[in-house]
Amino acid sequence: MSRIVRLAGGIHLTIFAAILLGGFGGGPLLFYSLAKTLPGANETLLRISTLGSGAVKCSPNGAIGPEPILHQYPRNTVICLNPVPAPGWTFLRWDGDLSCTENPLSLRIRRPTQITALFIRSGQPQ
Repeated sequence: MSRIVRLAGGIHLTIFAAILLGGFGGGPLLFYSLAKTLPGANETLLRISTLGSGAVKCSPNGAIGPEPILHQYPRNTVICLNPVPAPGWTFLRWDGDLSCTENPLSLRIRRPTQITALFIRSGQPQ
């Protein structure tokens, strides 16, 4: 069974499959499920990750996290990213589709964008 649902912001795709192992003689089943939301025509994705020890606060939605953060925004949305270093660490720079040292960083999202916040240990040579 699989389904495609059109949401206001894009398309949500769910795929579910059951695979019979060992033939039709009552062998075990392997189940697989995949769910993915694709951005709509007027939306784009922003992926934020970190290297080193720290997190990124993302506005307008206020999400914060050290793990990769994936957000979907309307095209031309202005986003503010604020690096939050862990104790004993310092923000160094942004890397990826944009490389700079602005802190905080404001950018207009026009296309799928990937940005990494780089943190170094405090006192470490740059």
